[in-house]
Amino acid sequence: MIPKLKLNTPVLDGTELSVLNRGVGLFDYAQLPGEGNRNVSIAGHRNGRSGGRITDRAPFYYIDTLTDGDRLYLRDDKHVYEYVYRTTFIVEPTDWAPIYSQGFSCL
Repeated sequence: MIPKLKLNTPVLDGTELSVLNRGVGLFDYAQLPGEGNRNVSIAGHRNGRSGGRITDRAPFYYIDTLTDGDRLYLRDDKHVYEYVYRTTFIVEPTDWAPIYSQGFSCL
């Protein structure tokens, strides 16, 4: 859940196109939230298409409006995990470095 974006969507398993066309997905090698230095890595589209036009009907369309200190939440059946936004960066599709352990818990 990202309150500032009014985004409250389940995190699906995987990042295949069929998954991301339905919402956001957890990378295959990502860690799940919990104790310790967990790097929870999810993917989602920044824009959608309807009738050949780009639309804002994609989960992360407004992610560029997040600012330092905004809150992001993940939850499971027993816990709510809170993350504090620091920065967004764009990586190449072949760059897996953001999914590796960062030395601290992050999303």
